[in-house]
Amino acid sequence: MRESLPVFVWFMNLVDAKSENGDPTGALQLLKDAVIKFSERTEFVYALARQHALLGEIEDAKLFVKRAIKRDASAKEQFLDDPAFDAVWDSF
Repeated sequence: MRESLPVFVWFMNLVDAKSENGDPTGALQLLKDAVIKFSERTEFVYALARQHALLGEIEDAKLFVKRAIKRDASAKEQFLDDPAFDAVWDSF
């Protein structure tokens, strides 16, 4: 059974809040802890890529952003506009 949208939105807001408040490691840990619950969602995979990028884990960021884009091509536009991925861009 798919998790309800409000629960997912609340969870992603929590991840964003941790990251925005200078705790990308904590945000990444939240994502890792919830991988079984939300791994089917493109937004979740994209968030994993973003947290890895913020932590300077470029290869992991590339892996997850590629997965997100494969699932939903619209993630590419988000990737291109997100400054968190500047180091990923520089690595190509």
